[in-house]
Amino acid sequence: MIQSLTGQAPTNVSPFSVTSDSTEEFYDYVNALGTMQEDGTITLPDGETLNVKTISGASVYTFKINMLSAHNDLVQNVYNVLKSIDSKLGQMISG
Repeated sequence: MIQSLTGQAPTNVSPFSVTSDSTEEFYDYVNALGTMQEDGTITLPDGETLNVKTISGASVYTFKINMLSAHNDLVQNVYNVLKSIDSKLGQMISG
């Protein structure tokens, strides 16, 4: 999303695909916790390795999850607004 605001990403991407990608990225990070080794090490989808049994590792993981969750909520809210606008425009045109 930030890339499209700075002109680094194509602007012809569908809102549905952006929403789907955001949700998938969030759950990829959540599911990374399921790959935890005995020593508490997990590998995130971006390749970063964290030890979630340490305060710093748990803090970084929690921060990333919170940021991705907030981003995902924002993307989904924008998608819902776009669906609402599309529906209202459709009603205006047809009736």
